[in-house]
Amino acid sequence: ALERVNALAARLGQAAQPGLPDVAGAPDGVGAGFRELLSPRLRRTTLVLWVAFFGVMAGFYFVTSWTPTLLVESGLTPGQGIAGGTLLNVGGIFGAALLGLLAARFALRDVLIAYLLVTAALLAGFLTATSSLALAFALGGAIGLFVNGCVAGLYALTPGIYDAGVRTTGVGTALGIGRAGAILAPALAGVLLD
Repeated sequence: ALERVNALAARLGQAAQPGLPDVAGAPDGVGAGFRELLSPRLRRTTLVLWVAFFGVMAGFYFVTSWTPTLLVESGLTPGQGIAGGTLLNVGGIFGAALLGLLAARFALRDVLIAYLLVTAALLAGFLTATSSLALAFALGGAIGLFVNGCVAGLYALTPGIYDAGVRTTGVGTALGIGRAGAILAPALAGVLLD
């Protein structure tokens, strides 16, 4: 493995490594990794990540699933509703790329926090923007850009938060909680629309 690492480092113009880093062992016992996530050392971080993943994934799947329908419900034509949903997805194409560019220059955590705040503001503004088609489309594209960036940012940030012994459990649990939000948000929206 060291030979492969050094060959890759040489191709990237980096110095060769004298040896592989020590790998921290996993906590002893079955389920110790999950218990470690809720230990006093990691509890706050883990709970904040769970809330962030749940909220971001719920918001992401809500806007991608229901934007066309909600635009039509607010008075736009079905074609305009579909166009709004399409612009949301087109904005999303650029969201993760922009986040990556910004994270190369600034701390990823700070960029992600800015993305989360901008997404919240855009969603609040979108509620009142349906009276103007151009404004609704512009905000839809911007929401797509920022909400997709939030998802990409969480995926990029989370593995670096946990030690190797609990990394898989920490990331997997956060993703699972995010998927619960992804399932619940569109379903709850459907109930509210009914």
